[in-house]
Amino acid sequence: MTTSGTNTFSVTRDEIIEASLRILEVIGVGEEPIQEDYTNCSQALNIMIKSWAKKGFPLWVYQTLEVDMLEGLAVYPIGPTAAYVYSVTINDGGSGYPNSGTVTFSSGAASGTYTAEDGVIQSVTITAGGNSYTTAPTASFSGGGSGEDVTVNLGGLTTSRPLRIIDAFIRNPQGFDTPITVISQQEYDIYGDKDSEGVPNQLYYDNQLINGQMYVVNVPAEDGWTMFLTAQRMFEDMSTATDTFDFPQEWYQALKWGLANELSDEYGVPEAKINRIEVRANMYLNECSDWSQEEPGVYFSMNPQGTM
Repeated sequence: MTTSGTNTFSVTRDEIIEASLRILEVIGVGEEPIQEDYTNCSQALNIMIKSWAKKGFPLWVYQTLEVDMLEGLAVYPIGPTAAYVYSVTINDGGSGYPNSGTVTFSSGAASGTYTAEDGVIQSVTITAGGNSYTTAPTASFSGGGSGEDVTVNLGGLTTSRPLRIIDAFIRNPQGFDTPITVISQQEYDIYGDKDSEGVPNQLYYDNQLINGQMYVVNVPAEDGWTMFLTAQRMFEDMSTATDTFDFPQEWYQALKWGLANELSDEYGVPEAKINRIEVRANMYLNECSDWSQEEPGVYFSMNPQGTM
């Protein structure tokens, strides 16, 4: 027996649309949908895929996010327009600066002011943090001085908005990791002293609509710590005819029958056939959802280190 030796089979957005319409007998073998069908079916396909995020936590949509903890900052936005200039750390204040001036940044809408003493920059106040920063910009100071060495600190993280944060840990500047407890809104709301400073050991995540908001307890007492988050991201859009899917191959059958099920009422399919399609669509979707979960079990045991 001779096999292909490959396992790279893939399908595009329009190929799934055509396959689904053949199930519905809207088109026959060798026929193509009209452009309006592609447009309507693409919309239905994207709506369906977005709704599938509620089915669980498939393995391939795990993402690990790193959020720098900043002294005094309790709330960290995470999303497509999230990160902003929170502060500027002065490593060396330079020389030759007037007692005060303005701070501008190499990109974005952030701005600030500074104070100086004997020509040396002492402090920076951010007047507008801007947003959507993916990397920290550089800072420039008015007044004609020179020699400054500063670090621009971003609050939050610009990335796709996480749907959920499943677990987390925090890493100290020496590289030692400590687990973080993910708590509910109610637990966060009834927490006593939300302004208490120290090492964060809990977080609450509010996913909101555009940028999620991560609340940490305790408020970081110093810079240099990093929060690592295991988060669920949204499935990617299907925008063009030749887009391939943000799903592994074993999901193609569920996509094909799921879209047929989604479109069956819209295309006036007889009730008996709608019922058959719905059964198969749900069966394939449930099989895929069950398959795409983490397999190792969770085991609980005593902590051998104990306490004193």
